[in-house]
Amino acid sequence: MVSISLICMMVRNCLMALLCLAGFNPLEIHAQSRTDFRNGFYHSAEGLAYAEKLTASLTFKQQLAQTLMVPAWSREALIDEPLDSAKFQKSLLYQIKALGVGGIIFFQGNPLNELYQTNYYQQESAIPLLIGIDGEWGPSMRLTGMEKYPFQLTLGATRNRQLAFQMGLSMAEQCKRLGIHINFTPSVDVNIELNNPIIGFRSFGSNANEVSNIGSGLTEGLQTGGILASAKHFPGHGDTKTDSHLDLPVVLKSKSEIEQVDLPPFIKQIKQGVASVMVAHLRIPSIDTSKLPCSISPYFVKQWLRQDLGFQGLIITDALNMKGVAKMGSPADVALLALKAGNDIILFPEDVSGFLDSAEKAKSKGEIDSVEIASRVIRLIATKYDLGLFNDRFVNPNNLLSDLEQIKTKFNNLYGQEVADESMIYCRHSNIECDAGRSPFKPTFLECGSTKDTLQLIIIGDSIPFRLPIQLQQFRLGTVLTTLLPWNADSTRIDTTLGKLENATRLFVGLDWPTWKLKSRAIPQPWIRFIIEERTGIIDSKQNKTTEVYSFSPNTNYYIHFGHQYALQPLLNVHNDCNIVIAHEYNQYTLNSALRMVFGKSHHYGANNIGLAHLQENWNTAQHTNLDDIDYAHGNTHGYDPDLHAVLDSMMREGLAKDMFPSAQLVVLKDGKIAANINVGSIKDMLGNEIQTTQDHVYDVASITKIAATTLAFMKQYENTKGFNLDAALGKTWPDLAVQNKSLSAVTFRELLTHQSGLPAFLPMQQKAIKLGAISVGCQLHETLSNTSSILPGENSNNETQFEISIGQCLEKRWSDSAWKWILATQPSNDKSYVYSDLNMILLAKWIEQKNPKLWREMVNGDFYRSIGMKNTGFKPLEYGISPNRIAPTLIDSLWPRGEVRGIVHDPSAIMLGGIAGNAGLFSTALDMAKLMYILQNRGRSTKTGTFLLKPTTVDLFTKTQLGPTKKGYRGLGFDKPNGKEGNKANVFDGAPNSLFGHSGYTGTWAWCDPANGITFVFLSNRTYPSELNKKITQQGFRGELLKAVYERLDLIK
Repeated sequence: MVSISLICMMVRNCLMALLCLAGFNPLEIHAQSRTDFRNGFYHSAEGLAYAEKLTASLTFKQQLAQTLMVPAWSREALIDEPLDSAKFQKSLLYQIKALGVGGIIFFQGNPLNELYQTNYYQQESAIPLLIGIDGEWGPSMRLTGMEKYPFQLTLGATRNRQLAFQMGLSMAEQCKRLGIHINFTPSVDVNIELNNPIIGFRSFGSNANEVSNIGSGLTEGLQTGGILASAKHFPGHGDTKTDSHLDLPVVLKSKSEIEQVDLPPFIKQIKQGVASVMVAHLRIPSIDTSKLPCSISPYFVKQWLRQDLGFQGLIITDALNMKGVAKMGSPADVALLALKAGNDIILFPEDVSGFLDSAEKAKSKGEIDSVEIASRVIRLIATKYDLGLFNDRFVNPNNLLSDLEQIKTKFNNLYGQEVADESMIYCRHSNIECDAGRSPFKPTFLECGSTKDTLQLIIIGDSIPFRLPIQLQQFRLGTVLTTLLPWNADSTRIDTTLGKLENATRLFVGLDWPTWKLKSRAIPQPWIRFIIEERTGIIDSKQNKTTEVYSFSPNTNYYIHFGHQYALQPLLNVHNDCNIVIAHEYNQYTLNSALRMVFGKSHHYGANNIGLAHLQENWNTAQHTNLDDIDYAHGNTHGYDPDLHAVLDSMMREGLAKDMFPSAQLVVLKDGKIAANINVGSIKDMLGNEIQTTQDHVYDVASITKIAATTLAFMKQYENTKGFNLDAALGKTWPDLAVQNKSLSAVTFRELLTHQSGLPAFLPMQQKAIKLGAISVGCQLHETLSNTSSILPGENSNNETQFEISIGQCLEKRWSDSAWKWILATQPSNDKSYVYSDLNMILLAKWIEQKNPKLWREMVNGDFYRSIGMKNTGFKPLEYGISPNRIAPTLIDSLWPRGEVRGIVHDPSAIMLGGIAGNAGLFSTALDMAKLMYILQNRGRSTKTGTFLLKPTTVDLFTKTQLGPTKKGYRGLGFDKPNGKEGNKANVFDGAPNSLFGHSGYTGTWAWCDPANGITFVFLSNRTYPSELNKKITQQGFRGELLKAVYERLDLIK
């Protein structure tokens, strides 16, 4: 008796022979794969021609088999030649070898087995198999031992399309490494039903526009990485209360309602060229009276999706084993209905042989058009051709696990913290604020709390995460008392435990509650009272006695929720005060983000993306409260382009990839609202750990100091001095200078401000000091990360006689005195032509210090900046509480040598003057600097205070073009302006409007604003790290291209 396996081999070999006779060898190289489908998936002419010829060589039953994608579990062992032939006929191997199915969808298993089975099944298939997976948060959704990507709801809270793109791109890399060709994601269902049992956190949110935006980013990322995406579940599964795995949901909405709410994300996907659309198992009686689910309804598949919406890609059923559709008939009949409806791929058919037989009978009765079926098969085979499967269908198993880990690690390093930061939601059920005069460098939480010395940490869960105590250390807390209670604790146990705790600032951390499991949405009722209610007497009806419930005011009660927003619905019905941080999911990045938010160290705020009414109406989701006078631009902002952020983000990441800088921040304001707030790259902390750049990192702004400190202070002094003459000689109001250097004292203020003083560009003071014997010595003038118990631990640590040139390295102060003497001895040239000189601003700052010590001291100490909401700006940031971990290093210096330069000014002149000078020394963030530049753009008016910090006439005077003594020039007074030149000679960009003014910085910084067009632009980087020889950012005009892109996207220039 001939074995079944032998018959299968004969069938496979027969098919191979037929294909070869027809001019085909599917194992032969025919095409190169298209590596990406960034601009949408389409079939190549070569692929279609090949597919037509190959399809014509197949029998009708073989064509039908190509439409089937059958399930596989890599956790199960392969079946080759079992003794029980009946069992073998139900096996996947039989379906591939004997029946010739077209594809496989992998479910639970592990990566190594999945790859091994992929190669094995591909080898056994006459025509290459299309391999799929339902991996909404990556292959880890189905395969063990892999780290997951963010959930869709988490990603939606960021409202950052570029992050969605990068996640899709990274997932595509993992899929490709596993031999997967199509990933059935994104789920672009608009989840407006809060109790939806099947979608929920699998959706990006409840707003159609936001779902469209994030969904399109994920699709673009996947298809740029060469993996086919699948928009699901058409026409929208977001408004159902029934799980289609268990029963058929009925949607009682009109077609117009669906078109308005549910359909926009699918239309967006179709327009951008998504490769496939998955049709849902839904019944919508207002549209189709046939009572058929959408997935097997000709109206939804052929008419609405294919014809009315013009979708040309692959149409796929949702899995046919789901009870929502399976109850419509026998497995063979249901698959046949799916075929008749117009689907290209029938997913998870439960009776492959029965379906093939039924379809052949239907064809003989004239119920199926064989020409139409052939057109679908052509579409499928052309897809396989364009994926390169006829070139190489196999996957290299070597180093698989390490490769997969490296792919995810790369994503984590670049975007993990950014996703966490931008998705974090801070809900404040109160308008109570802390003291407005608090120091910006101290933890907000502790200052708000009733007890500053003790933090009571109450962890709700099964265990204490090992990362939590470590992360808490960065906030330099006092005593931390930790209590662990399980979620299933009853009110009596909670009450008894909390009653024993001292009345201190309290932080609840909810862990391990299975809020991602669809049947366990809400947090347990007993905990709600303790988290949110005020401390009050409540009557216990069972015991008929008053029970005291422990809860706290908004100043002393925080709850970090490591789960999605849906679980918080019971909390929203309580109207007492509380503070809640929604962290979505638990990992090292969300933990860091949540704690930084609680302790006032982060200004990132995610979006309430599920439309909880109470959250919108009663809660202050403080998305912008800590940005002071700056709000975010939205689609209805006049002149705002919602795609601007994505364009600039892409350019920033390209600059990072080209090694122009290791990290950077970019903030763009349009009419005073944030149009882009982008942070790329990473910064190593003091322990050498790579930390993703955030908007809280502080940069050495270099020569931006000239306008943000020196010129600003001079403008204030100009206003405070009646009849100030800009053309007066410096020596007239600085008698000591006239005695020391008569020629220098004759230089005027206008000459200094326009760089037409005759002074040289700089003095090589570092080199001179070294030649004269200057030697750096070890010191510690302030508290550092490595020694938190001592301020001045060393004998040589005397800040009266020394100044720092790097952390732990000092020079004697006599050298700063010498540097100042060298400057005062400098003789200006009689030639007053333009020469950009650091000495001009150094002298001007010294003059301000002589005339108004209080004003200059306020600038140096940061008091002036903090009064207008610039909490991270000032000179010598290490002395004002900013951790070195938050400061971008600017150099590894071998001249002294002083090693890594971090938190100490990079500029060689400023460092010789003690770290504070008129030309450099200021540190800031892009957001802070944008606030200051916007005040200048607004002609001196602060929208935060409603007052004028400078007179409009003063701002107008200093920011307009000044001719200077030679009657030539293009600069303002202190401010740089466009030089009017073309091409590479333009200092801003070719065609830049003359209304622009600002300045650049040597460390790779830019700050510009344009009152006429409502633009503020701040770019900060540390391009000089580790070496200042890296000048790509200037050589390639990168900053100018960024700013030009802003004008082009906003249609401000032609």
